[in-house]
Amino acid sequence: MYGQMTLLVSLTRMQPHYFRMRWRKRYMLLLLLLSIAFFYFLGRIDRFNCVSGSHLDCSSTPFLLLIKCGLCVPPLNLRSSPVNHRLAVIIPFRERFTELHYLLPHLAEFLNNQGVSHSFYVVNQVDTFRFNRAALLNVGVQESLEAESKGVLLKVYTTDGQHIRVDFERYLFPRTDYLVLHDVDLLPLDPALSYSWPPETGPVHLIPATIHPRYYWVKNYFGGVVVIRREHFNRVNGFSNSFWGWGWEDDEFRLRVLRSGFSINTPSNVTYGFKAFRIIHNDIRHSRDVKTYSHPEVKQLVGELRGGLDTTNYTVVARRLLHIDGVPALLIDVSLRCNTNILICGM
Repeated sequence: MYGQMTLLVSLTRMQPHYFRMRWRKRYMLLLLLLSIAFFYFLGRIDRFNCVSGSHLDCSSTPFLLLIKCGLCVPPLNLRSSPVNHRLAVIIPFRERFTELHYLLPHLAEFLNNQGVSHSFYVVNQVDTFRFNRAALLNVGVQESLEAESKGVLLKVYTTDGQHIRVDFERYLFPRTDYLVLHDVDLLPLDPALSYSWPPETGPVHLIPATIHPRYYWVKNYFGGVVVIRREHFNRVNGFSNSFWGWGWEDDEFRLRVLRSGFSINTPSNVTYGFKAFRIIHNDIRHSRDVKTYSHPEVKQLVGELRGGLDTTNYTVVARRLLHIDGVPALLIDVSLRCNTNILICGM
């Protein structure tokens, strides 16, 4: 009798442990099935890849893409990071790789120190027409949006030691909601020059005449470095594509901004001259194309506000992913189109 009671007590004590083991096995099986389903759907993602070192914004990148890429890297400095905003740096140029090698690592460090999440887009004009800074900026804005919404196909080279294999893979860039239109030969120096989210009132001109080392005498200067919301750039319809050679496109853009009801903001409590920005332009190696700067037809175009972002005509020749000192940038080679019967665009 005593032995039977002892056995009954032992079985009663074992029942909770027995049921816990059964439920634990069921949980493990459920977890296994969920894992199989997760990786099945993950494998069906259309070959999207992260851009290495581009500081992906976790809040704006699809979760499955982040898992597949295996990284979600925040900005290096989060002290004042605008959580919901990301900057697209648009750099127009023509074969100015020497200056680009200075600008990219310098500006990346400058932006990281301010906690500004960013992506670099470099637009390189490869046609035989005269340089058109305004059209290249329009192209950069359009192509950055394309790279962030649909992704871009880029060549990927792999080798087994004997053969080189070329594949195309689709890269998706993090979404940006504001822009900085940045000349390749201007390096910011003063930490008070803020590249953060601009106000609702309008763009911020970071290098006005009062700060510029050389153009202090140009009263309404509006070139160099301009920070503007993407929606504001779209509202003014970007730049006119009519200005070939050096000058006037920034004057026309200034009129667009003001006539659209925006104001132009400038930085305060900053130094001026060469303490604010360093100019790395070489006038001997890259002389300014000013042969039509004083042409009356060109001056007349400033007040017409002709065309803009929605009339930019170009062909993308190539897209390449650059890494300069570990800083990634999408290089877009473009060929612009021009009606030579109307505009002075020939070399």
